[in-house]
Amino acid sequence: MGGPGQSRHKRYGKALETKRRQRLQNYICRLARLLKMKKIVVVSLVAVAGLAAIYAFFPGVQTSKVDFGLKANGRSVSRFLAQDSLWTKIAATTGNTDTSYQFTVRQSGPGTLVGVLRHHQRMHYSQLLVIGLRKDSVLLSWSTTFTGGGWPWQRIQLLSEKNLSEAYMQRQLLQLKLLLEDPKNTYGAPIRFGTMTDSVLITTSFTTKEYPSTAEIYTHIGQLEAYAAAKAAKATNAPMMFVQAKAEGGGFFTRVALPVNTKLPSTANIATKTMVLGNNLSAAITGPESRIQRGFKAMYQFVEDYELTMPAIPYAGLVTNRLQEPDSSKWLTTIYFPIY
Repeated sequence: MGGPGQSRHKRYGKALETKRRQRLQNYICRLARLLKMKKIVVVSLVAVAGLAAIYAFFPGVQTSKVDFGLKANGRSVSRFLAQDSLWTKIAATTGNTDTSYQFTVRQSGPGTLVGVLRHHQRMHYSQLLVIGLRKDSVLLSWSTTFTGGGWPWQRIQLLSEKNLSEAYMQRQLLQLKLLLEDPKNTYGAPIRFGTMTDSVLITTSFTTKEYPSTAEIYTHIGQLEAYAAAKAAKATNAPMMFVQAKAEGGGFFTRVALPVNTKLPSTANIATKTMVLGNNLSAAITGPESRIQRGFKAMYQFVEDYELTMPAIPYAGLVTNRLQEPDSSKWLTTIYFPIY
């Protein structure tokens, strides 16, 4: 039925259909390649953005800073912090056995300690500042600089190192606060502020070539006790003593006193003194005379640090009767410094 013309028409239709399919396949391939290229571009852009974010939010140099306020004198704090055994003392006080961190002071000056904070094998520049706020309060400001490598993972690791070290610094400053707020640690004596309670004293003095013996001291205290008893007066506190090396001629000047409950007339050898009941510093010391002398030295340093004024001489209250207790390690002595 169909002639040659119809056959040619069919062949032409098939060829046209094949061509359309090839074009469609080519278009799909080109589209796939384009999408693949776009994906690579997007992934590259995301990677670049991620790296940029890491470099922006994880700098190669990072700093930790921890501030802590405490009730203490700035000079005493600076002296204490400059000690090489500082961190050993902290560990002994707290029972902290973490030895992975160590702060070593390389240079110290007024209110400044510069050193190295070591964590395992890594060392970081570290600085501790003592900022005086008032005579009795300071701010401790501890900063540490952390420097890492240029690779992204090194910068992320550096942030972890910074956070761990900052937590360590906070723990150490808290322990420092507990240590530094106790004068027994910074001055070596339990110094306390208080007020005087004895307003009437009977007193006498004597000089010796050598430091006065216990027998010599109590001979003169006995004279005061006998005089008080003869006048029906009662002692209100332990006998007192002040010993001073003489600048000229050598020897020692010693004054002993006894607080009594009433004013007594003076004699040729015994004087009555009326005291103004003001403020004082006190420190209870247990031990021999050498320890008591260290206590006096510490309290003189305390007076200087806090810029106090002493209107009268300091003295030692002989709480333990040293004649009755020959073991000097058991002597209890209270040192008093009148101040304003």
